Amino acid sequence: MRTSIALALVLAAGCTPSTMARALRYGATGTEIAAQGALACDWGSTRTAVPLGYVEQNPIMGTHPDGPTIAGYFATSSALVVAYNRVLPDVLRIIANVGVAGAEIAAVQGNDAVGVSTCGI
Repeated sequence: MRTSIALALVLAAGCTPSTMARALRYGATGTEIAAQGALACDWGSTRTAVPLGYVEQNPIMGTHPDGPTIAGYFATSSALVVAYNRVLPDVLRIIANVGVAGAEIAAVQGNDAVGVSTCGI
């Protein structure tokens, strides 16, 4: 919905198709950076929380993953974000990246709620 409103506003302002394509590309790249940053932050808070005895909520990693499992999960997730950002059209990139960033931010907030500092710092 927000993307549709933004697109309508840009078009109403008289943007050319090439300008619109450039704006979408910048938006897609910006959201990719946000998704990668959120993944890095969740990695930091997860690797800090798990050794303290907190139970991991991600079923892929298990309830008490070790360091290599945590690192492998987040490295793979990061690689998948890079991969889909190379093949999807810009609008779908934006949607996927916002979804990843949102899910990761929610996970970081969950770690914060149990007393782990933001991003594990």
